[in-house]
Amino acid sequence: MLGLGVLLPVGALGTLEPAAHSHVHTPSVVTPAEAAFVHIHAGETMAEVTIDPGRAGPVRATIRVSREDSADFAIKEVRLALDPPRAGVASVEHAATRKPDGTWQVNRIDIEQAGVWTVRVIVVPVSQQPIVLDAPIVIER
Repeated sequence: MLGLGVLLPVGALGTLEPAAHSHVHTPSVVTPAEAAFVHIHAGETMAEVTIDPGRAGPVRATIRVSREDSADFAIKEVRLALDPPRAGVASVEHAATRKPDGTWQVNRIDIEQAGVWTVRVIVVPVSQQPIVLDAPIVIER
């Protein structure tokens, strides 16, 4: 009876959306309709990743990194990695270039197949250890 009393509330809590992500994240800049977009949180850091176009083939990635309060911070390097949805396709990783508007960009990435990829943003702050943010992103056919 005691075990059942614990399992029922825990089971009910497992169906709820996490409080930290109870609202929909929209891009801080206009995103093209054909682009794939993901907003990622990790501790006090967040990243917005736009892959344009959001389909298999050659694409460009734009990354906006900030603190949770949207403030900028000193970043030495940003890398973007994409892990494929299925075995047999290699992961890709590229160094991003900082743009004058504060975003980071990778100009040419070849995405071999459609599916749910895992995007990883590796942020190297000037005075801290690297921060890794990851999330799924859908790449269309």
